[in-house]
Amino acid sequence: MKALAGRKTWVPAREVERIEIKMEALTVGSRMVRRGYGLRVRLNDRATVTLLLDTGSSGITITRKLAEKIGSRKLSEQALEGVGKSGPAVGYKAWVDKIVIGDLEFHDCFVHATPREIAEVDGTIGTDVFSQYLITLDLPAHKVRLEPALARRDDGMPAQAEAFTQAFTFGHFLLVPTEVGKKATGLFVIDSGANANTISPELARLMPEMRAF
Repeated sequence: MKALAGRKTWVPAREVERIEIKMEALTVGSRMVRRGYGLRVRLNDRATVTLLLDTGSSGITITRKLAEKIGSRKLSEQALEGVGKSGPAVGYKAWVDKIVIGDLEFHDCFVHATPREIAEVDGTIGTDVFSQYLITLDLPAHKVRLEPALARRDDGMPAQAEAFTQAFTFGHFLLVPTEVGKKATGLFVIDSGANANTISPELARLMPEMRAF
């Protein structure tokens, strides 16, 4: 907070009401296993990279090597969890003057820089970067659609509530009620950056037919 000194961050260069951004299918290994979907992002006009679109992460996370390449400035140290292949990493928050994603341009941004490689991608980008929009992830069409937020009723629900499923937020996480095996229900995080579905041991114990391998 001291480093930011009250400055506004992620300031749009111009107002964009609607936009479509192309997603790229990301694969890993010689067998071309699907890793997820990525967005092309230009940082400080020095590098254009493909960042994994990760609904389970917040903001933009890049490697320290890339942060140095684009000339970002270190703001403060930061412990990063869920990044890389083992345990928390000691990274830092970095100041980036300009970030361009499709037709969107932001000034005065901060990103997370980690000393570790990020699962064979250049970095990650969370959907909270587009929090001012209604976000549609059209996976078959490989597009992200950003539109004005929906009008809301007096009870806070969208005017077209019947077309939606209720969800909950916890920090930057988006959770949806999920039924498993018709015997148990729980809240599941929608995580487009994950390459497997996971379930807690507590929920698994409610389903006798499940077995450990």
